[in-house]
Amino acid sequence: MILKDEKISIKQYDQSEHPYHLPDQIDIFTWSLPFLADKVMTILQSLLSNASSDEDMVDEDLESEAVTKVLETAEKSKKIGVKIFLI
Repeated sequence: MILKDEKISIKQYDQSEHPYHLPDQIDIFTWSLPFLADKVMTILQSLLSNASSDEDMVDEDLESEAVTKVLETAEKSKKIGVKIFLI
């Protein structure tokens, strides 16, 4: 429905074929999360390496904690993606 200048109109859309098909017909969340997790890990590693050169010493527990948080976030995103896909 479109409301413009106090006029209501209904816009209809035709169904069309999907322009892109992912391998094995998997959903976008399952397909993209490994790439996203890899890029986030690369960013975190570069940030931590820059911080270590400034401070001369980085706590290894902090690095492993950051990795754990990224992996937990990726798992939560995957669960949310599955829930959205099921709806």
